[in-house]
Amino acid sequence: MTKIIKVPTGPYHPGYGCAIFIIMILTFSGILTWAAYTFFKQDKEIAAFTQETVEPFPKIEPTDAEKAALEAKLKAFSIATGKNEAADLSLSVPEMNDLLVFAAQAGIGGQEGSLPYIDILRFRKLLAAEKRIVTDIHLPMNKLPWKEGKRFLVGTAIFEPMIDEKTAFEVKLETIDSPGKTINEGFMNNFIVMPWLSIAKQKPEISAALAKVSSFEITPDGKTLVLHATPRTQPPAPPTKPFSGTMQ
Repeated sequence: MTKIIKVPTGPYHPGYGCAIFIIMILTFSGILTWAAYTFFKQDKEIAAFTQETVEPFPKIEPTDAEKAALEAKLKAFSIATGKNEAADLSLSVPEMNDLLVFAAQAGIGGQEGSLPYIDILRFRKLLAAEKRIVTDIHLPMNKLPWKEGKRFLVGTAIFEPMIDEKTAFEVKLETIDSPGKTINEGFMNNFIVMPWLSIAKQKPEISAALAKVSSFEITPDGKTLVLHATPRTQPPAPPTKPFSGTMQ
């Protein structure tokens, strides 16, 4: 039986293996060094436009009558849209802030890394001509993993209401102004693309109602945001439990 003998086709030196090993080490070291540099650079940039502490927002305390009136509005809108009927939902700035209380009571936010709306912002005013919503914002941001606590982006945020490609009402951040600070453009772009109602839309009854909103307006006096729902030609979605601030 013929025996196969492997014959080197070129010169061999035991240092070749060491050289390859050293190249691998240098390559991975370079990758890790760049990752660490990027990590610390991002942390430094975040620190430039955030602050370590912030005074909590004043507590929102709607009266029983105000809560009952708002809950009736929401329920009527939810029932009408569930029946595929035309309906309007008018919300003043105080009522929009009361909605933050309702959202907290409904367990919206605070789970799986999400944040309660009531801890993040307060509605300040509506801009009729621009169709924008102005809020005060306290946006918490994480520190480095081995550092405790959070830091906060504090300022004035302008949100743009819109009807997205799925014909559902949404609001997206347009700008944040933090006095005396410059927010990194890359981070701002991340904030802009966030769908801010996504947490609320995890509740089927809210998602179903907002999906029926076909247009919106801000009244000329800048006091009220009005959502307009119109009947759809396609069959309506299965009925859902009407939304209220006391749902479980």
